[in-house]
Amino acid sequence: MLAAAALLSGCSGAGQRSSTKAGNVEAALTVYLRQAPADVSDVDQDGRVTRVSCSRTGEHYRNGDVFDCTIFHASQTAVEWCVAMVDSDLVTQNEDRAVPCTGHSGPAMEGPQ
Repeated sequence: MLAAAALLSGCSGAGQRSSTKAGNVEAALTVYLRQAPADVSDVDQDGRVTRVSCSRTGEHYRNGDVFDCTIFHASQTAVEWCVAMVDSDLVTQNEDRAVPCTGHSGPAMEGPQ
């Protein structure tokens, strides 16, 4: 998780709403998924993560921006996750169900979009 936090240092200060770029979130989520257990990252079912694409939802969580991210796997499966950046830390909806997740079209999509 330190690697993910290092990618985002300086993104927001305490008490201020962040203005995190989607590219920073994509990089941090990629690092997170590479370090996560296989059952969390779904590599045990869908193969390695090949790409992550995120877009800001307009929602906020603990003064951080919320992003809807699509995680593409080697099996051509795409899975949607909601994540937030709070004080340069990545928070996934898997870790805290309070992260608002309004951009999901469903739990999973098949193939690259």
